Order: sequence, then C-alpha cells, then structure tokens
Amino acid sequence: MNAVLPMQFARRQLAGFNAGPVLTQAIQDTARYGSGWLVALTVLGTAVLLILLLRTYTSQRSAAKLERLVQERTRQLEESTEQVRSLVHNAVVGIFRATEDGRIVTTNPALANILCCSQEDELRSRNLRNDIFVDPAAWDELRALKDTDGWIEGVESKWMRCDGETATVRLSGRWVKRGDAEPVCELIVEDITALLNARVAEIEAERLRGVQKLAIAVAHEFNNPLSILLGTYQLYLEPNLQSFDPDVQARLNRMPETVSRMRDLVNRLLRISRLREDEYLHGVSYLNLVQSADDNEELAPVDDPEALLSGAGEVTG
Repeated sequence: MNAVLPMQFARRQLAGFNAGPVLTQAIQDTARYGSGWLVALTVLGTAVLLILLLRTYTSQRSAAKLERLVQERTRQLEESTEQVRSLVHNAVVGIFRATEDGRIVTTNPALANILCCSQEDELRSRNLRNDIFVDPAAWDELRALKDTDGWIEGVESKWMRCDGETATVRLSGRWVKRGDAEPVCELIVEDITALLNARVAEIEAERLRGVQKLAIAVAHEFNNPLSILLGTYQLYLEPNLQSFDPDVQARLNRMPETVSRMRDLVNRLLRISRLREDEYLHGVSYLNLVQSADDNEELAPVDDPEALLSGAGEVTG
C-alpha cells in the first residue's frame, strides 16, 4: 500500500500540473509514509519542470511565429495600399468622389489637369452642378441614377474649365452607399475633347476630298465647252460684229467676260483647300468659294481671253 499510494498520487497531480499543492502534500506525506514519497516528489518535480519548460518554449515559438505573420501581413497591406494610391494618383484619367449636392470629396491630380485648375484646393471649391457642368440638368440626370442600379457608363457631357474654356468629357462610375452614410458618386473622367476634334477634322477632310473630286469633274466638263465658245467668238464672231445689229453686238461683246467669269469659277473650284460655309436660308448653308479657295495664285484677268485659252486645256478629258 505504501508503494502504490505515491505513484497514484503522482499521476493524479501530474494530470493537473498543480505544482504548489503537490509539494505541500508531498512534504506532509513523506513524514507519514516514509522515503517512497521522496522519490515520487522528485519524479513529479522533474516532470513538472520539463512540462513548464516545454510550454514556455512552445509559447515563445508561437509568439515569434505570430509576430512574423503579423509583420508580413502588415507589409503586404502597406504595399497593396501604396500600389492602389499610386494607381489613382498617377492615372491619366480623372478619378474622384462627390456627394449628391455636387461637392467634390476626394480627387486625383489628373482631374485638376483636365479642368485646368492650378491647385486641388481650387478644384475642391468648385461645385459639380453649379460650376463644372455646363448644363446643370446633366448632373441631375446622373444623380437620378442612384435610385436605379447606380451605374454610370460612358456618359458624355460638357464641362466648364477653370480657364473659361469648355471640355467634352466621358463619365463612368457608380453611386455607392456604405452603411448609414449618404451615397457618394465614384467617377472616372476621360477628356475626349481632342478625340472629338480629331473626328471632326477627319470628317471635314473627307468632305473636302469629296468637294475637290467634284471640282475636278466640273472643270473637266466645263473647260472644253468654254474653250470652244471663246474660240468661236474670236475666230468667227468678233471679225464680223459689224454685220450684226447693235443689240446683238452688245450681247456678243459680253461673251468673253462671261466665259472669263465661268473660268474664274472653275479655277476657284480647283483651288479649294478648306470649306467655308455661309447661311443661305434658315437651316441651309452654301459653300463660300471666295473664302474656301486658296488665293495664293492670282486668277486670270477678266479682259485677257488669250490667258483663258491657254489655260483651257489644263483639265480636259
């Protein structure tokens, strides 16, 4: 019995790792039961010490591992935040957040460049609806989208820049509501003024090529008949003008001038280098040949039929 009790006591106390009461009880029982308890006490103390050391080592390793994990996650979060910040800050398109009343909350430098504002503070002092949108109703239409799906896709609008000029922009984004906060509009702005100007220039160039082709066709069809009319007048009519009535003579004498004016028209058509239009009637315009033609070359004098004849065959079939 004396040999069994110490071992049962040791197992019981080791199971709970309760070292204080174990030592007190062991000292009391040693005096009562003899040296067997001293052996059990030694074994128990050694086991408790090893367990405590193991626990301390394991805790330190876990704490070190946890600290390294926290540091790594913190570093990744900082890198991710910096990448997002750099992406927004260095973007060539404007990125901003605005409230329902048109107040700009956050923005990037590109938006200030689009609006030609010298500083972001100057930009933040401007209201989208009242100061930036040329037509305030355009912002009202965007604001109404928050009551639907909230998405804004490729909406083109006219903006007033800080220098007083207008710019055409394309807007994309959405309305966002987080918790109990008021909804905000997160938008990406692209300045398409240069793109639209290039498209207009391309259309104008295509129109000019069409007019120039028409001018060549007109010159081709007109020059030969005009040359024939002027040649007939000089060879047959002019030497025999005295045989006609005075009224007929006056009409025939206007033939060279009329041919010259028609040749002048054909020459101007051939020298069209730009399209300048004037309003003819309400909603109808016509091509102003004087302003559209390149006047670097002088037109043939009206009273010089020989010059007209010499140029009659320039565009012939």
